[in-house]
Amino acid sequence: MSRLYMTHAGAAAPGEAPDLSPFSTEPPAHHVPHSCKFCGKLCDTPSQLAIHLRAHTGERPFCCPHCDYRATQKHHVKSHLQRRHKELVQDPEAHLAAQPRWVLEAVFGHTA
Repeated sequence: MSRLYMTHAGAAAPGEAPDLSPFSTEPPAHHVPHSCKFCGKLCDTPSQLAIHLRAHTGERPFCCPHCDYRATQKHHVKSHLQRRHKELVQDPEAHLAAQPRWVLEAVFGHTA
């Protein structure tokens, strides 16, 4: 399956029909894919590559404050908290002081 890239319609060379398609199978000149050194997978951004690399390295930097669960992405911990520790996050008063700010924001939304 070919990847499609959005393009800008440009002027055609003399004697050629203009390309009116907004898509191309060729990446734009400024598009520099980031390649995984383990499997060669191409990612569009450095952050996507960093997340992908965790599959190879086993790194799980995000952890649940209530159990031993660890995850490769923060939103996985958010889902875990809502699924496995619902009773703890429904009454935040009892656990507020012990929680890192990012956990509170992940569960309850942005805090001031």
